[in-house]
Amino acid sequence: YRRLCDPTDCSDRTTFGTVDRVSIRGQGLNASDFVEGVTMFAADNCSEQILGTLRVNRSTFEQLDHGVLSSVAGQGQVDINFNTFTSVGVPVLFLNANQSSTVLGNTIDFNNLNYGGNEPLFGRFGILVESRAGQSPASNSTTIKGNTFNNRFVNGFGFAVQVSHGGGGPINHQVVVSGNIFRGATGGQANDNGVGVEIINTNDGVISANRFIGGTQEWLFLGGGPEGRPIANWSVVANDFSSSSADIDIRLLGASNSIVGRGQGNPSFNATNGSGNDVLEGTSQPVP
Repeated sequence: YRRLCDPTDCSDRTTFGTVDRVSIRGQGLNASDFVEGVTMFAADNCSEQILGTLRVNRSTFEQLDHGVLSSVAGQGQVDINFNTFTSVGVPVLFLNANQSSTVLGNTIDFNNLNYGGNEPLFGRFGILVESRAGQSPASNSTTIKGNTFNNRFVNGFGFAVQVSHGGGGPINHQVVVSGNIFRGATGGQANDNGVGVEIINTNDGVISANRFIGGTQEWLFLGGGPEGRPIANWSVVANDFSSSSADIDIRLLGASNSIVGRGQGNPSFNATNGSGNDVLEGTSQPVP
């Protein structure tokens, strides 16, 4: 299912897409080319981003390279609600967007396919929200709420959620990650070298009321990315780390003016290269 602006008239770039109660299944790693479930994107020859809305509801996605790929401008509404993603390279990807996104009540498997060396990033992510300097608007809004993320441990490193901005200063991105369940290594499985929620080079967000179960390298990572730029203004509150066996529950690397609240199950944390943070409860430990 594809919604593109008109490639013969790039000024005609407003569209409204709905995918409701359908099953989309590809051929997985046996396919001869990349297969996408739902795409809302500008046509290749159009320089301006698409406008409008996208709604994907109560559908199933299996054996695909991309589940839902969206790049909407103008604060268009994008709702990805109550779907199931199984064996999908990147279940949900928002790329260089300025959209009001809600990802609600989905079941998402991640770290579940091995593409080999040619596509090292596919098969590792659950939700990827990526912006690139010079290609993306200066602001964005994403709410990730009430989802269940299952790590399938196919690769050595996986990310349930990554929100990142590459190059330039930190982007102002209103991010809410709330009420989700993150499942890591349990039952004697070795902790994989992964992250539950990774925030890179992105300001302004709330991570609250999530439950983290089992092991991983870090459940939460908030930092400036490889450029080492500081980020600021994050709140980590009312989460439940009591069932976590992660190496480190919360890692702040270059994060400033952020708060880690009380009553979260005494999470382990590591905070370096930042200032003005309030960690009100937790056990400090070094990075392994």
